[in-house]
Amino acid sequence: DLNAIPLAAIERIEVLRDGAAAQYGTDAIAGVVNIILKSGNRGGSANVNGGGYKDGGGSTGDGMANIGIAPFADAFLNLSVETKYHGFSERGGIDPRVIDPATIAEMPALVTAPGYPYLNKIQGDAQYRQHIFAANFGVDLTPDTQLYSFGTYGKKEARAFENYRMPNRLPQIYPLGFSPQETFDEEDYALTLGIKGKAFGAWNWDLSSTYGKDVAKLGVANSANIALYTDTGSTPLEFAAGEFHASQWTNNLDISREFEVGAATPLTLALGLEHRRDTYAIVAGDAASRYKEGSQSYPGFSLTDAGSHSRDNKAAYVNLAARPLPGWTVDIAGRFE
Repeated sequence: DLNAIPLAAIERIEVLRDGAAAQYGTDAIAGVVNIILKSGNRGGSANVNGGGYKDGGGSTGDGMANIGIAPFADAFLNLSVETKYHGFSERGGIDPRVIDPATIAEMPALVTAPGYPYLNKIQGDAQYRQHIFAANFGVDLTPDTQLYSFGTYGKKEARAFENYRMPNRLPQIYPLGFSPQETFDEEDYALTLGIKGKAFGAWNWDLSSTYGKDVAKLGVANSANIALYTDTGSTPLEFAAGEFHASQWTNNLDISREFEVGAATPLTLALGLEHRRDTYAIVAGDAASRYKEGSQSYPGFSLTDAGSHSRDNKAAYVNLAARPLPGWTVDIAGRFE
């Protein structure tokens, strides 16, 4: 998840050209963005930002820090952390339902609801809090071999207003009506471990393994299951609507070298192998969230929607690139999956 990479951890961003589709797979058919992490072993930086909207709401705070250290000889450890907050904002106008004279005559208490007549808060920013961390490590095992590892971890909690429900929807619990909130609790992490170096003089090799997982828990707050209340006389006001799980484990071997062929630049030969395992799962919502029409604003995922699935992908690629003349690049690549 790009949102789980602290800005303080980024050294630069590279955009690769067409041949990247062969090296990185058909997911990269439009190109590849490489995010290069900082690898300094001394010094650091810190930054704090804050703001908001002039007409109210949307208050934002963002603090980040980066530090590089040398844990031992010929090694670096670069650490970054960032924490963010963004508050609700309201951009909706007067809810036309709540100023209708017939509606007010039917539900006179409506005019005492906090914020009346601006009761529908669905137009505007969601609120979120996020804490993210990144580490980048490398050590020279020999003059030609390096062990490296990098990883990220992120935790995000968010909530957003859904459409306002009128007081006649469930007056026994919400005599002034209610505005359900969709809640979101996400945890995301990834870790790479690799070793790279030179062999037989001119050959570069890189062997790595990456595992990452994202778990997103969806919920509903300040809500109700009206059918459940009608049938049983009670209903929860908060619900676990379900979860999304996604993970990916990728193993790569990349080999390359340059050949002098009398062109403007050397001919580069690159080839490699990849194995990737993807998993995806949906977890059903709790029983109350999926009873009949389900929790107001966001019914829980049903048992028939839930499940876990996976796939394995094996691939090989070869890439030839050269500049036969100044200003001309010839790039030939092929990939089999």
